[in-house]
Formats: sequence, structure tokens, C-alpha cells
Amino acid sequence: MENNLPNFAKRLPDGRVALYLDNVLLSTFVECERKFNYRRMQNWVPKATMGGSAAMQIGIWWSAALEKFYRGMMLYQNKVEDSVEPSLSFMLKCGAEAWVELKMSLGERQDGTSFEERFNSAFVKFRGEAGAMQMLSDYWNVHGERDAQHWRIIAMELGFGYGNEVPVHEDHDVVIYWCGRPDLVVYENNTDVLLCIDHKSKTYMKSNFIDCWKPHPQTAGYVYALGVLCKSLGYDREVDRCMISGAGQFVAERPRKVIPRFLRPRPHYNPEEISEWRIQTSLKAQALWQAVRTGTYIPHESSCHIYAGCMYRNICNKPPSTRSIILNADFVKIEPWAPYVKTDLEGDEENGQ
Repeated sequence: MENNLPNFAKRLPDGRVALYLDNVLLSTFVECERKFNYRRMQNWVPKATMGGSAAMQIGIWWSAALEKFYRGMMLYQNKVEDSVEPSLSFMLKCGAEAWVELKMSLGERQDGTSFEERFNSAFVKFRGEAGAMQMLSDYWNVHGERDAQHWRIIAMELGFGYGNEVPVHEDHDVVIYWCGRPDLVVYENNTDVLLCIDHKSKTYMKSNFIDCWKPHPQTAGYVYALGVLCKSLGYDREVDRCMISGAGQFVAERPRKVIPRFLRPRPHYNPEEISEWRIQTSLKAQALWQAVRTGTYIPHESSCHIYAGCMYRNICNKPPSTRSIILNADFVKIEPWAPYVKTDLEGDEENGQ
């Protein structure tokens, strides 16, 4: 492996190795080293998952619609010519454009792979484009209008990682850099805080959505990273929180209780907690590098039995001599994860990285 490093590792001139890691890579390794080997080193995924899911298709549309809306808000705030003031009608226009561009409805894809054709029951339940416009209208009433009043968009999809922007730890053996690409970086004028924001969509919002984001390595990583990057964004201040903006694709209703369609947890971390995250991250990363360097991946069998189980369980429950046969029959190789390249404030890749 020393002569064929994965694309998240790079040999430095002084002989050490630079590791470019994010929450996805590190969490997979912590969950199960063998799963990490299959998914992140060998890049095998089940053929059955290649088509995605209905929730994934709606989520892709939702992300595209919000990206258009908040990019338009940023252009308006920066007084760009022909930019449009944020409004409900503008939000609906962004959503409709994203719907067409992603060819969500019947007949918009000649190969028969539109959202409506592939997941018709979910499409009907979601109510197609009418349901999409209702979801955006609900979002505007709960959050969108308030965002337009109180947020200044600092950056869109601010990629950091492979440019060594966010160092976490270094020693005689490794240098660890954190990678990420939050959907938004905003200054919130009514609270005077700087925030990384990630949009998440779930089939339904559940009551535990608020609590599940702390402790969480992704949110702690966002707080730490923005604290490192904020000066380059023109803000010299302490960063101590982030936001996960959650949206329910369907409205969850229970007897005598209606769960909100949109929830926004704001995990707060003090410096001591961030220091703890850095220490834990460096220890996990060093263990990951040891596994990669030696090619030894210890399975964590407890992860095999969580809910539906690991997607690789059907491999691990067979004798070692037959596992390669199953991999080649039921799995397919995909492009490996790559560290995020540096982007400018509008989310475009910068020359030279």
C-alpha cells in the first residue's frame, strides 16, 4: 500500500503522510474496518443500490432547489445586475427549474428513468410537482422569509480539504487535514453569529432529529473548520455553533401530535469540546492509517446487526474463499471518494487549488 496510496493520502517530502479525511470516511472506518475496506478502499457497492431510492431522488431535487434560491439571495445581497429579490415566487421558480432540469416527471427522460416512472407510488404520494411546490411554500413560510431578512450569505458550498486549509493534527508520522463542503456559510445578523449550514431532507422528520447532531463528528468538524477559515472570509471571530436545516419530504402526523415538517438544530460546542474532537479525530485517523498501511482491517461484528444490517453482511457471513465470487457477482465498483478541492465563495473550484 505504501507504493499505491489511496487518493485521500499523500506522501510528503519529509517522509510523512498527509491524510485528507472527512466525516464520511472516518465514520465508515469507526463503524467497521472491513466495511471501510470494501466501501472506501476497494469501492464496491451493491448493484441493487445503484439506482438510488425515491427519498434520494426527492432529496437531490430539494438540494438543487435550495442551492438555486440561496445563490440567488447571495447575488441580490451583493447587488449583482439582474439579480432578483428573495421571495416566495422566486423560491417556487427555483424549485420548478430544478424539477425540470432533473427530469423528475413522466416523459422527461427518454430512457424511462424519471422519478415518476421509477418510483411511481412515492411520486403519487408526494403529489409530484404540486407537492414539491407545496414543500417549498411551507419552507418559505417557516424559514425562507426569515432567512431573507436575517441572513447574509457569505459562501456557497465552500469546499476545503486538499488545499491544506484545515489542519487538525501532525506528528512524526502523519499530518491530518479535515475536509468538507457545507451548503452555506452565513452571517446571522439578529444573533450576530457565523454559521456553517447543511441542508438535510428525510422522508419524515422525527422527534430525535434535534438531539442526534450533538455529539456528532460532522457538526463538531464544521465548527472547528469555520473557526479556522473565518478570517479568510473576512470575519475575525470565535465560531461556536453550526446548523443542520432538516426538511421532511412528507408531513408526519400522529394522533394528538403533529411533528414539524422543518427542524433546525443548532449544535453548540465550546473550545474544550472542540479540543476533545480534535484529539479523538487524530486518534481515529492514526488507527485508519495503520489499517491502510498494513492492509489489516478488523471487522466490527456488532455493526452487522444494526437495523437491516450492513450492506456487506452477505459477504462477511460466507467463508473467506467465496467472498470474491459474491463481490464480483452482486457488487460493482464506483469512483472513489476524493478530497474536496478549494472553492471560492460562490462554490466554484479555484485555479491551482
